[in-house]
Amino acid sequence: MWNSINIIDQFAEDSSDLSSIHDLALSYALDRNLSSGSCAHRVKSITSLCDDCAIDRSVLHLIQFRSEAFFNYIKDRIKCVETWVNFSDRAGKPLGLHLDMDESRFYWDRKKFSNILDYLPIWSCSIFVSPDEISGGGVTISTALYNDHDSLSQISPSNLDESHWVKVPYKFNRAVIFDASYPYLTNPHRSEGYASVLHLNFWDKELTKF
Repeated sequence: MWNSINIIDQFAEDSSDLSSIHDLALSYALDRNLSSGSCAHRVKSITSLCDDCAIDRSVLHLIQFRSEAFFNYIKDRIKCVETWVNFSDRAGKPLGLHLDMDESRFYWDRKKFSNILDYLPIWSCSIFVSPDEISGGGVTISTALYNDHDSLSQISPSNLDESHWVKVPYKFNRAVIFDASYPYLTNPHRSEGYASVLHLNFWDKELTKF
């Protein structure tokens, strides 16, 4: 299951938690007049996830009910879950090709850096939480692996063999689980309103704090 991209439609039987996460992003964006950005970034230990928070409930639902096959054999390795709620309207700037990583440790270790895999989560997951009809959007994931983080910003789907790219369109209540060593970017959308994404990273280490 490593080196894989997995799509789960109808991720949540009750999608009210996803809608409430979208409402959180929408309120944050409108209050600050933002076209794109992130809110609710946090890191929690796997044992501290609770049922009184919509984000936590979504993470628990993913691990316990919707993708047991991916998590059962590694859940004892998971130390913490990192969450982001990302949002963008059609004028917002999409995220360029990147890897989610322990950036503090990566830049601290830069002179002795040898293997980018040492700074990556185990799994990443994007859950599309906007109930509105979205045209475009979603994520594009590269199955080509890179050890040079700085080169990622120079790469786009137009300058790699298309066989390296998996484009996953935006669809409410869709979860995309993928190997965190795969770089990904977000696709622009053409709809009114905001497209929001709950993005999760599952780590087998505590994240570095400096």
